[in-house]
Amino acid sequence: MRTILLYALGALGALLVWLFAARHIISLLDRLHTLQLTRAPLKKLSFTGNSLSFGDISHDILIDQSLPSGLAIHLGANKRAAFTYKGAAFSAGPAQPVLNPYGLPEFEFIPDPGDTVTYTTAQSHLSWPTPFEMNFMTGYTHSWRQYIYFRLVWTKRSGANMQVLWRRDRGYHNQDGWQSSDIRITNAALRQVSIVEATDLTAAAHAYLKSAKGWQPSDYNLEDRGPAPDGKSEIIAALHRNDKTAHAPGPGLSTQLHLDYGTRKVTGETAFQ
Repeated sequence: MRTILLYALGALGALLVWLFAARHIISLLDRLHTLQLTRAPLKKLSFTGNSLSFGDISHDILIDQSLPSGLAIHLGANKRAAFTYKGAAFSAGPAQPVLNPYGLPEFEFIPDPGDTVTYTTAQSHLSWPTPFEMNFMTGYTHSWRQYIYFRLVWTKRSGANMQVLWRRDRGYHNQDGWQSSDIRITNAALRQVSIVEATDLTAAAHAYLKSAKGWQPSDYNLEDRGPAPDGKSEIIAALHRNDKTAHAPGPGLSTQLHLDYGTRKVTGETAFQ
């Protein structure tokens, strides 16, 4: 009898742990693996206010729809879209501004030639029960919930890589089944951002400018301008600080460096544009 009671208490304890901790346990397990639902390439994106869109899908770049995440998207003077996050930058591709009727910043952009850009949706392998969920307005409640993930992965020929992950949960109702995994139904919260820069290319640019021109890093700024027309090298512009304050027109000191994807070294210069 005592053994049965101990087993019963153990089972009750395990049930209580699952009821109150399942959501957090599943979140940890999802870091190891999730079930992929869809995978599609992206060819065109747009940014409006705080939303990143592709087609009829839109994601906020905020955490929990209200708190700043640190992720930002800019349209540069060179008409290229760039992502920045915690000091890291990712040069996305050519962009064009769009007139917004509400005065919000808006532009469209496309990947550079040779980029690989994919958007995937996935779900947790497990779901958690919600016996205490209540809805006093309609009485319509869900008995189970499950995480849905939305991931943007962008890889460039330079070796730079960016991953952005959003997550939301969807509910299960005994009569209607699972809610749609379509992001257009319910907004998802930004969960994770990772930007890996091609630091060896920028290091090679710095080394070349010091050796060939005697420039110090404080003398200029580097700006990634994407692949060269031949597709074999990355163009990195070196904008000299003197050119920013020059009064007379002219080519100035600024230049564009070509860094070979294979050797990872500067192979030439072209006039600054």
